[in-house]
Amino acid sequence: MKVIFLNDVPGIGRKNDVKEVKDGYARNFLLPQHVAIPATPHALKTLEKKQSQETTTMEESAALLQEAMSEITKTSIEIRAKTNDKGSLFKKISAKDIAEAIREAGFSAITEEDIQLEESLKKIGKHTVRIKRGNAEVIVPITIIPSTK
Repeated sequence: MKVIFLNDVPGIGRKNDVKEVKDGYARNFLLPQHVAIPATPHALKTLEKKQSQETTTMEESAALLQEAMSEITKTSIEIRAKTNDKGSLFKKISAKDIAEAIREAGFSAITEEDIQLEESLKKIGKHTVRIKRGNAEVIVPITIIPSTK
């Protein structure tokens, strides 16, 4: 029986895959658990439309991200945080904090998942942070300046 997977099934298929499986496995497990549907002509057309819409949305998102990344390289993001006398921060600055500061600066296309940090920022000064989404061509370094309150 040919089925369309609605969810990932380890070792069998991934979401939106169309695969041929044994009839008993499909009827007794995949269909009752709602992890797959029969691959009827109507279901295949619906899947094709859904995939084309997702592709269009991803292309639009990538274009917005490219635009945001080209603009963000021209600015620096400043994050204010409390420090001690030696210049160490009381609270580490994480990818979430950086994403929030970027959003406040007007770059809403960049999310927390796009920020690549090797470790949280712990000292005041200039730091370079990589932003990456999808393919390698969308990696952009930005400068973040934690400063005292």
